[in-house]
Amino acid sequence: MVSIEVRREDLLVSRADVQNLAGVFFAGYSPLIRPFVERMKMLLPEERRLGDPYVFGALRSEVAELRAHPHRILVVGRGGGVVEILRADLEQLIADRYPTFGHEGLNLPGLLFLQSSPSLQNSALQKLRQEHSFRIPEGRRTQRFVFHTIVAWLEADSDKITIEFDLDRLPQARGAECRG
Repeated sequence: MVSIEVRREDLLVSRADVQNLAGVFFAGYSPLIRPFVERMKMLLPEERRLGDPYVFGALRSEVAELRAHPHRILVVGRGGGVVEILRADLEQLIADRYPTFGHEGLNLPGLLFLQSSPSLQNSALQKLRQEHSFRIPEGRRTQRFVFHTIVAWLEADSDKITIEFDLDRLPQARGAECRG
């Protein structure tokens, strides 16, 4: 396992001025969080609880802390509200909607990381390369697969994002390696 820490200065290199690092995981109308939009509205002040797409944009500034571990995502709002999304909740939604889909490989921290802003993903790639000599092959689909697979947990607040990667989760093809 390897970890990286991303701070505001790291995102500035990617030309992204992010005021609230914990909010970077709500960069758009996410398929992961969409089924839980009613819960997420609790984190917003009453006057900001408008339509569903608006909620995700508003969350960028209202999320104080975020923790994603294999079996749950915990989102803490600036006003003190807390929303918990359990892996079992998401598995049940998937099983109801797509009964033949194998959700055993579902990785909550990896899915949450994939919905983050491109600037965070680029900064994470740079830090993995610089600090751990870990290289991911080019290509958006390849990178999405790798990140979904190896992000073991993440925690964020307004000052920093800490991400732990489990590099041993990657399948090893003969003669191919992501590591540098």
